Amino acid sequence: MTSIKPETVLHIAALARLHLTPEELKKYSEQLSDIIAWVEQLEGVESESVEPTNQVTDVRNVLRPDKVQPLDPGQRDILLEAMPEREENGLRVPVVLLE
Repeated sequence: MTSIKPETVLHIAALARLHLTPEELKKYSEQLSDIIAWVEQLEGVESESVEPTNQVTDVRNVLRPDKVQPLDPGQRDILLEAMPEREENGLRVPVVLLE
């Protein structure tokens, strides 16, 4: 069985910007070692006769066309009043920038 060294856990924690206590370090080292042991066990399973799959249930995505539906005359004002921030006749939302 492969054992995950505490140094490896500390390296992973540093990459994730996590600070671990000595108790957490011991706990996560053991848990990661257990996970690796399960993966090693799965490597021994015969899977050549199993077809690749990305979905095991018969789930289908149901799509519908987007339709613009007009609001009743007073509905727009009611909806705008419920918004936390408004700008003129619309909803103000924070800017989201992704790096």
